Amino acid sequence: GFSLHATPSQVAFHFKRLMKVLEWGSLAYLGNEMYSQWQDCLEEEALCQDEREKRHTLRRELTERKLLKLERELHMKENESKRSKDRLDDDHAVVGE
Repeated sequence: GFSLHATPSQVAFHFKRLMKVLEWGSLAYLGNEMYSQWQDCLEEEALCQDEREKRHTLRRELTERKLLKLERELHMKENESKRSKDRLDDDHAVVGE
């Protein structure tokens, strides 16, 4: 059968347009109880969206920190390698004299 998967905010967009065309108010159309449930549903969706955004931001920040740490480690190894090479070059210059 038919299965519709739409978020409450997606439904709300079309519902508001329908109410405007019909020149009805949402509260008058739904009644107090249904309107209250509808508002609760929209609030819950907004809270879930906020939580998703927070988790996404946290993951991005953790990834950025890991990348910065790896970058620092790479620079330290490159500098260490360069210092070792410079010491070897200095040792060879002294031996060659």
